[in-house]
Order: sequence, then C-alpha cells, then structure tokens
Amino acid sequence: MFRLEVFFVALLVGLLMSEVIEKIARLIFHMYLMDHDPGLQFFFVCIFFLLLLILLYCLYYLNPGLQYVEPIEYIQREFNIFRKKVKITWPDSWEASTTKTILFTFNKTTPHDEVTLKVYRDSEPLATTEIWEEENDTLEVIFPSQASGQYKFYLSYSNRPVRGSPWEKKVIPAEPDPKTSRMVSLSSHTTVLKSGGCFSARVELRDMFNNHIDCKRSYCDVITVSVDNEAFYEVGPCVISKNIEIKFTFSTLTVGAFPACIRYRDDVIGRLQLLVLPPAKLTSINTYIARMGWNSYYEVSLTCLQGSHQKPKTVYVYLTDKQMIIREFYLKLIPHRLISYRVNPQVKLNIQDRVLTIQQHDEEDNITQMKGENILLLAATYYTILLRRVGGSETFYEKRQFFFDELMKYHEDLNHRHVRLPLRIDRYNIFESTWKATRHFLQSDWARLWEIFFDGELGVDQGGLRREWFELITKFIFDPENEIFIPLEEGSSSVGPNPFPPSHIKQKHFRLAGKLVGKALYESAMGDTYRLNLNAQLAKSLLAQIIGVGTHFTMMEVDAPDLWRSKIKYILENEVDFLDLTFTQDELKDGELVTVELINNGAKTPVTESNKKSYVTALSNYLLCTRIKPQVASFLEGLHTLVPDNLLSLWDESELELLLCGVRDYSIAELKKCHTVVGINVGRFGLILNWFWQVLSHMGKEDLSRFVQFCTGSSLLPPGGWSALRPQLQVSWGGAERGTLPTSHTCFNMIVLPDAENYHELERVMLIAVREGSEGFLMT
Repeated sequence: MFRLEVFFVALLVGLLMSEVIEKIARLIFHMYLMDHDPGLQFFFVCIFFLLLLILLYCLYYLNPGLQYVEPIEYIQREFNIFRKKVKITWPDSWEASTTKTILFTFNKTTPHDEVTLKVYRDSEPLATTEIWEEENDTLEVIFPSQASGQYKFYLSYSNRPVRGSPWEKKVIPAEPDPKTSRMVSLSSHTTVLKSGGCFSARVELRDMFNNHIDCKRSYCDVITVSVDNEAFYEVGPCVISKNIEIKFTFSTLTVGAFPACIRYRDDVIGRLQLLVLPPAKLTSINTYIARMGWNSYYEVSLTCLQGSHQKPKTVYVYLTDKQMIIREFYLKLIPHRLISYRVNPQVKLNIQDRVLTIQQHDEEDNITQMKGENILLLAATYYTILLRRVGGSETFYEKRQFFFDELMKYHEDLNHRHVRLPLRIDRYNIFESTWKATRHFLQSDWARLWEIFFDGELGVDQGGLRREWFELITKFIFDPENEIFIPLEEGSSSVGPNPFPPSHIKQKHFRLAGKLVGKALYESAMGDTYRLNLNAQLAKSLLAQIIGVGTHFTMMEVDAPDLWRSKIKYILENEVDFLDLTFTQDELKDGELVTVELINNGAKTPVTESNKKSYVTALSNYLLCTRIKPQVASFLEGLHTLVPDNLLSLWDESELELLLCGVRDYSIAELKKCHTVVGINVGRFGLILNWFWQVLSHMGKEDLSRFVQFCTGSSLLPPGGWSALRPQLQVSWGGAERGTLPTSHTCFNMIVLPDAENYHELERVMLIAVREGSEGFLMT
C-alpha cells in the first residue's frame, strides 16, 4: 500500500517546486519581456506554449498510453526510490561457463507469481531456471552463460521494475582451450614458397565454449613452434584480427620441405608444411602444369606401396588436373599402372626426412612412400594443382563459394537457363509421379526452376511447395522401408544403395536418386532462396565414392558399427587361427543364403595372422563397393547430369554431407513431445526429471550434439528429427548413488539418470558424461 506520509511529502515538494518555477518565470519575464511591445510578448508566450506542446507530444510518442496512467503509479514506476528493493548476490566470476547463478533476496515476503525475470544476451532471450527458497524469500536464478557478450537482467514485481533494474553484466571468454583453438586464414595446410620469402600463419584462441579470445602477449609466450632450424620464425599478436601471428622467414639459399607443429602449452593446435623452392624450380612447376600430358612426369624411387614395403624401384609419377598416376615400365617399354590417386584434399603428400609419403583418409597402414631428388617438385606441383582446383583455398566456406560459382559457370556454358518449369505431382504417389514427370527430361530441363503443383491442391509454388516436394521425395527414396537405399546393417542410421533390390526397383530409380542429389546442389548454388536440403544421411562409404577417393575398411566403424565391433575389430586385435575363417562372405539373396568368394579361390584360402588384414580389406571392399557397383554407377550417372565429377572431388566426406544436409538443430521442445519416461515421474524421480530438462535447455549446440551421440550412438538424428527416432529416447532413473555419472544404452536410445543432491550436481555429472563418454563404450 502507498503510505500517507509519502503522499504528503510529495505534495509539499510539488508546492515548493511550483513556487520556485513561478518565481523563475516572473524573473525571466521582467528581464527579457517587460521592455518589449505587447504583441512581441504575446508572440514569445505562444512560442513557449508551442514548445510545451511539442514536449508533451514527444513524451506521448515515447511513452504510448501515458495519458491513461495514474500520476502516482507513474511516479512509482519511474522513480527508483519508489521501486521494490532487492539484495543481489552476483556470481564470483563472469568468465564463460555452462551456467551461472544469481540470488535475488527480497526485503519482505513477496508473492512468487508477481515476480517476473527476463535475461537477454545481446538482445536474445535466454531460458532460465528459477528456484525459490521459502525460508529467506530468495529467488535463485540459473541461466546459460557459455557465450561471451553483454547480458541484461530485467526483474519486475507487479509489472513494475524493482530498484536498479535492469542490470548489465559482461561475460568474458574463459581460458584458452587447445581443443577449440585453431589455425585461421590458411588457404591450405601445405604452402609452396619462394626461397627468401616469408609466410604468416594465425592462431585463433578460443575457450571451451568456442568463444573468441582477444590475443594478449602472455598468450604468445606459451605458443611453441617445432620446425627445422633453417626456418626463422617470430610469434606476436596481430592487431587487426586480435589473433596470434606466427611469421616464418627463409633465406634466399634455403630449399626443402619444412614440417611445422604449433603447440599451446604442449597441446598441438595445428600442423603446417612449407615447401620452399628457388624461383627457377617454381617456374618449372608452372611450365609442367601448362604442358601436362602423357610425357609429363617425375621420376622417383618407390619404397612402399599401399602399406607394403618393397625393394626400391624406379617409378614415374604422372600428374594431371584430376589425378596422380604412379607407373612402372617393364623392359623400359611396357607401362604398368601401380596405383592412382585423385587430386583431392583427402589425399595428402608429406615430406619428412627426405621421404615423400602419400596418405589417403589419414590411413597410416595404407601409405605409399617414395624417395629421390624430385619428391619436393612432385609435392609442390601436386599442391599447386590442388589449390587451383579448389579456388585457391581449402576452407569450407571459400570452397563452397568457388564450387557454386564454377557450377553456375558450367551450366551457363551449356546455355542452361534457370527459368520456371511447371511440374504436377501426386502427393500420395510421390515417387512414381515424380519419375513419370521427369523421365523424358533433358539435362537443360533438370537445370530449370521447377514449379511444383500437387494434384487436387490450390497452392501456388513460391518456393515452399518445391521444398516440401523435395522433402517428401527424398524421404521416400532414402527410407529403408522402400528398399531403394538401406543401411549396411540393421539399426545403422546411414544408408547406401540396396545391393539386392526387389524386382520393381530398377537402375533408373538409382539414376533418379542421383539426379535429385545433384538438383539439391545445383539449386543451392543459385542462392539461399532456392536451397534444397537432402533429407537423408548417406553412408560415409557412398560419400567417398561420390568424391572419387575410394573406400577403406575403417569406414565400417561408421557405416556398420555392430559388424565393426563384433567381427572386424576383433579380428584385427586378436589371433584368428582358431576361428576357421576363409575369404568368403555369406549373403542372404532372394531369401536364399549364398556364399560369395572375396578373392579368387577364396573358399580354399584360410584367414591367418599373416593375411587377416588382407581379409578385412577384401571383406570391406566387397560390402562397400563390389556388391553395389551397378547401383553406384547409375547413381553417379544421374548425379553427374547436374554436377561434374571434377567439382565433386573438391570435398571430403564430412564437407559434402554438410553441403547436402546443412546443420541439424536439436529442438528440446520437440524432444519433450517425443520421448518415453521409464518409471513413474513422481517424488524424487520427478524432481530429477525436472532438473534434467533444465540442464538440456542450458546446453549449447555442441553439448547437445554430444548428448544425442551419448544416448543414440550418433550425433545426427534421422530425417524427421526426434519424432522419427526409433525407439524414442527413453529417460529412466536408476536411483544410483548421488554424484555418479548417468549411463546410456544406445541400442535402446536410453539414458539412465542418477540421483543428485541438487540441480548443480546433476548438471555437472551430465556434462562430464556427454563430453567424455559420447564416443566408445563406457560403463560407470
């Protein structure tokens, strides 16, 4: 209630102020207006009232509804002394952290439902957790504080701000974290330099929440660089980008390969390879690239071929703008191809101790090694060609822009026009109607902007119907239930072509799937307005074949995790003589069990310790490549209708998936609708469950991704999000001892929560579990 003495004080102050204002007005009138004509006096009075009206209008404009507000209510709201008083306990530190806690203590009993709190980070509202302590009338507010920036806190009582509200606080980045810090502004991790030249690399320090940290001299002092003594370097802050700059300098006499390792407090942040050549050699490289042909090669000595060491022999390496071919000549006349590699960012050439190592997919057991005088020229030529192919940079966003520009240019050269083409589709027979509508289309028709009309519907396509159609058709094609694309093993989230499709599925259907994937890339190149996202998770082995780098048995760990754990990994890590295996694989084809030989005479070739790796390679090659070769060929034929293969080879598997699918967001609101609670959520479990949802609402994108992987075994949800996850995410309470870590059963998409003393303890153990136990098999 408004106290009577306060009213009388306000009244007295008002009277005193009116008396003072009257005296000031009389003084001004006598000083400036007394000697003037009455007409001029009247003019000045009119000007005064006009200014007063303008002032009132400005108040009305800035405060809509002010004329309806009671004067006392307005004074209570606007003057700080009349606001409700609270005592605030701020966090001890304003460094970025998972969450922070603020305590608001009211000076008297306060109805909880009349208190409202809003927290904003750079104008973005944040989800908060509010806990009332009844004993001392204290409101505990927990809010996410992973991102650095300006935070604003608005606390209101009875729709009026409390005393001091709003408050502004700045969250600063935490200490640098080597896991999130990275090299930036690099066109490539391998750079070709001229003798006597210099090269600058920059390190961007970030904290564990991926916040950028402005560089300080103290951070530069703990950066160490491991490089040959012939390379001079200095470390210092970069004023413009606020990053750490490492500048390498070479003398005019320096020639060679210089691998460099950059560390922050003994943790590796990045690696570089600097290839330094004299000007004459750089000229010869440019001449080689300009005249690439059948007689352009480098002569070297081969010492290891695909992990198999052998006696050194002379081979010839031919480089083109698409591939690197290693040949030998029988009797110096008859050429024989030993191996070939695509010119691709996934294929790396490293020189260490005068040995050139060619590595694909970071496979340490499948390397090719060479020696000789020409290895430096060979590596420099390869990376010069590679950088030209990817537009001069290996960063994702710059490569994407180059890819889009080149794709548009490719179609412009073919005189393809991105103009509207009406397409009538049956929503309830999406696959067949799409096939019939496009089966006679030319390449130019696929390059047009399709305008979708659904049978029996009046919708006009302004982009929404086209996206809806693409979502429906790709969902149908890549749904395992339709048997066009299926997972390599039951339960796997990624899909590849069905090796044994039913009779009604033809090669033309795989060709259509490839064209649709190409359509998604082509439309995305036209701009964000036309972007189409692929509603599927393609197998890593299929992505590798799309970009043309081939497969490796390690891809089975992603595409068939159960087979990897139960068979392949066991074979590689244990003795196999007692398993009685041969180079064969049993397959279920048309309802019959058939045995396939993985190599010639495989049924009579036992698997031993000496050849078990060859067996694993042959098995993975059959499962990932051989048995789906016709389907992949048809798929690629359709894909290349819109996207040439030389542009696809710019990417690695993860980049291509990101380009096709975009970033997946995890909706907590959707999860709350699409989950199963195992048990009765009352009593202690009900409290723990409530805290669990609050912890999830405070997690950042990276931690949510790890949470999904912790619970399901994959950081990607199936197309359709949480609602399409089978089985649904199950939340259970094991009642384990307080402070223990939660456990998960990825086969059943289940998380088992432990007991906890309070919200903060549950948050702590959940973050430990998802950050440290999201990969591999962990028991707690």
